[in-house]
Amino acid sequence: MQLATVLTPITDQALEWSAQCGVTDLVHRYPGKDIHPLRAAIDHAGQYGLRISVIEGYLPIENIKLGVDDGRELEAMKTLIRQMGDLGIGILCYNFMAGTDWTRTRLDVPARGNARVTEFRKADAEQAVLLGYHPTNPNHETIARKLSPDALWQHLQRTLDELLPIAEACSVTLA
Repeated sequence: MQLATVLTPITDQALEWSAQCGVTDLVHRYPGKDIHPLRAAIDHAGQYGLRISVIEGYLPIENIKLGVDDGRELEAMKTLIRQMGDLGIGILCYNFMAGTDWTRTRLDVPARGNARVTEFRKADAEQAVLLGYHPTNPNHETIARKLSPDALWQHLQRTLDELLPIAEACSVTLA
């Protein structure tokens, strides 16, 4: 088993504490088109015996999910997978929930040992707005709300048909 974590922000102290707790792997956010900050993050983590093994979050995929991508997001995803393969980052974690990302209705629920955990209550979520607003697509919320489950599945199938061969060739697992 590998113990991984997301660090926000990635600081020397957080890296040191993670290593002390037995963490071996880090989950890193999508770095954008420029690969240099990701290379720097890999080197920084390596100074503490940690490795970046997963990319997750803020992926250029929202218009793909909605079925309105002009090809730029799909190309950005292909580029990311190739870069991950070149850097030895083996897992790309994505979600295919159109119009949102993971949702919680509370972020501060008391738990064991004075920890704070998240909570989801459907009644509270029904009052919420879509979280995935895209300033580049003002019709985003309307499109997302009208998207049928069948259409979303079709968009996922087309996306996987495009990405899986590249991911397999680059030894990147889509999760």
